[in-house]
Amino acid sequence: MSLPETDKKFRINDISKMILPEMVPEQLQLLGITKNDISNGCFEEASQKEAPGLEKIKLINERARSIKAKNNDLYAEFSTKEKPSQLCLVIENSDIFMYQANQLLDLLPNTPKNDQIYKIVDQLIETATMVGYSTGSNDSFALTDRYTNSGYNTSVTKPQSGGKSKAQKSENVKTLVNEMALHIYQDENLCAAPKKMLAEAIQKRLADFSIQGNNKTIPALLQFTNRTPEYNSIMKWLKPMKQPKNAIPTPKPSLERIIVELKTAFKPQRIKKHLNI
Repeated sequence: MSLPETDKKFRINDISKMILPEMVPEQLQLLGITKNDISNGCFEEASQKEAPGLEKIKLINERARSIKAKNNDLYAEFSTKEKPSQLCLVIENSDIFMYQANQLLDLLPNTPKNDQIYKIVDQLIETATMVGYSTGSNDSFALTDRYTNSGYNTSVTKPQSGGKSKAQKSENVKTLVNEMALHIYQDENLCAAPKKMLAEAIQKRLADFSIQGNNKTIPALLQFTNRTPEYNSIMKWLKPMKQPKNAIPTPKPSLERIIVELKTAFKPQRIKKHLNI
């Protein structure tokens, strides 16, 4: 199956933001590229080194820095010192890890590096690395797979002349709504917000956005009355999402507080990016 050039271009750009493109070999094959076209260094070679666990951490750090140097990290424009981007966290945590690893090595017995104790420690490092990666991958898929697959099936595997564009625009708005909800649910001080309140807050934020400037003419919003998705539609989109539960119960936030947070986190530039503007 061949992909339309535009879809192929966007997908290659998405994969170029990955630290370990080796983890999606089927995507690389579909696009007709190799991991060497995307990333520096070789994951397989790192696996063959004397200390593969440490070598993989080093490789992850180097690739993360390379992506950042190309200004290709996700949501870089929203990254701050208080809330760094995921890529910044990868770099920072891998630096901390290497420092801690050196401390550990200094505490280990003065024995040859090929001694069994060193091998076990490195195996633990390698296993923990892959567990962390698989955990993050699983959680990302849990939140995005429904939308990625439906968008992919609409625009790539089953191209249609009439409904393709409209379906994709609707999917963009739906994905935006779910990301807004996820943002609130990830805040331990706001996650107790009922879905009805959350849906109302999201609708108010999008309504406020749509009346600003020429936003009512954004193609993705033209399908909605008043250029804003209906409350019932938002509730329908939020229905599959599970509300997290804190170990310690927290009070329900006010509607106004949720709206303020959405205005702060989802400024016009970010909303337009989701709507492909």
